[in-house]
Amino acid sequence: MLQSNVNFNLYKSFIAVYDHKNISKAAAALQITQPTVTYNIKELERQLGAKLFHTHPRGVEPTKDAHELYKWVNSGMESIATGEMSIKEFNEGSHGAIHVTVPNGLVSELVAKSIVEFNKKYPNIRFEIADAKNVDVLLRLSQYATDVALSIADVGVDKKFGVVDLRKLERVAIVSNAFAQEKNISEKLTAKDVEALPFIIFEKGRSTVSTKIKACPYVTVEGVGEMVALVREGAGVGICFDADLMDVKMDELVKLDVGSIGFESRVLRLVYNKAALTKSAKVFIEILKEVFGVN
Repeated sequence: MLQSNVNFNLYKSFIAVYDHKNISKAAAALQITQPTVTYNIKELERQLGAKLFHTHPRGVEPTKDAHELYKWVNSGMESIATGEMSIKEFNEGSHGAIHVTVPNGLVSELVAKSIVEFNKKYPNIRFEIADAKNVDVLLRLSQYATDVALSIADVGVDKKFGVVDLRKLERVAIVSNAFAQEKNISEKLTAKDVEALPFIIFEKGRSTVSTKIKACPYVTVEGVGEMVALVREGAGVGICFDADLMDVKMDELVKLDVGSIGFESRVLRLVYNKAALTKSAKVFIEILKEVFGVN
């Protein structure tokens, strides 16, 4: 455990004198006076109870204790300097990007909130967001084409990936008021509705979705906007995740209870390649977890 009385200025003087083998050169390098360097060395020797340098006409010569101390102190100082540089560059850098992959725009609204929170603290870091099919998310991570990915696919147990469950996504159904009246749909979908009504979904690559009753056929579209437009026109019942409706104006639309039907849910996962994380991506991951309320 680091002792509270450690004076790093003493060790800065020690490193400088050890490297330059000369008090005046060490003082010039540190941009302090020679008497200050001399005092710091004497004080460090007093605290350690050891002689660190022998003086001679051309400068100083490190003792055996100084050689031993230097191995530890120099390594520590280099680590501190690296940490300072990393933080400084991250906070003050005028460039840099975090690459985020989301599955077909499914959770772009949720990602947006995390990006806003991140940019409040680090406005100079830009984001590059790519849509990808769920099956391509892990491939992009493996190829270092993205820093962070959100996925609703099963990511397996590959140890090189870090995986965090963010949220369970529940399916919801929406219809227009006019369609509900025409088809005599109540507030809750029934087994009879599943058999008789047309359904619309925008999740690419899926022609059916499982329920407790049966595999329900779908009309698939390119995005949630197209799905909502068709629902407004009375083309059928829209099935999506509740998160997809965050920015949708629900005028003339109603949500239906689908609990008894048992539409399958998904888990929204945060996935990242452990070996390829930048500092900015690490910070963004922590903000993502905070936004989603994950420890």
